[in-house]
Amino acid sequence: MTLSSTQTAPITSMTPATKRLFVKCWKAEYAATVKANKLSDDIDLAYILEKPVARLENSLSTWNKKQNEACDALIPLVESGELTKDVVDLCREELGEIYGYVCDCYHDFWLDFNTDNS
Repeated sequence: MTLSSTQTAPITSMTPATKRLFVKCWKAEYAATVKANKLSDDIDLAYILEKPVARLENSLSTWNKKQNEACDALIPLVESGELTKDVVDLCREELGEIYGYVCDCYHDFWLDFNTDNS
């Protein structure tokens, strides 16, 4: 198989450490997203019931920050080409029930930080 300079070979393996890091980051991102969504719903309900929301909004801010930072460790791996756009399939078993979620999110994440533009 010959690749042009703008093509990336499909990844066929990952080191166990990279795979663990990838799965750990996405599980943390997913958990933070679920928590942030729940807090957002709680805030909406609190406004409807005319209850205080400051504590909920502070918590939401914290979880949004955790959500945004969850995959920061993966950015250099995408930038260096160690993680390609096909990497999610290699972690399917380890991701378990969040595999579909990661499939939906990872491609855009990869496009944001891929320096190869392929």
